[in-house]
Amino acid sequence: MAIAAVTDVIPLALQPRFIFLLVATMVVGGAVAIMGFLKSYDKRAYPVLVAVLLITVILVVIYYLNTR
Repeated sequence: MAIAAVTDVIPLALQPRFIFLLVATMVVGGAVAIMGFLKSYDKRAYPVLVAVLLITVILVVIYYLNTR
């Protein structure tokens, strides 16, 4: 269901809000996983990784507000 939401197989106008929240959770979770993977290589990367997470969250919020 989440893959159908991401690929617009199901139009966003027809989707319940919990599907969007599921997709947003997967996107933010993926960003956190990538952050953890990169942080294991360079301990000084913390500020950059936090910025990546914030940008991801901001983009998800902007996308949500544009599809309401």
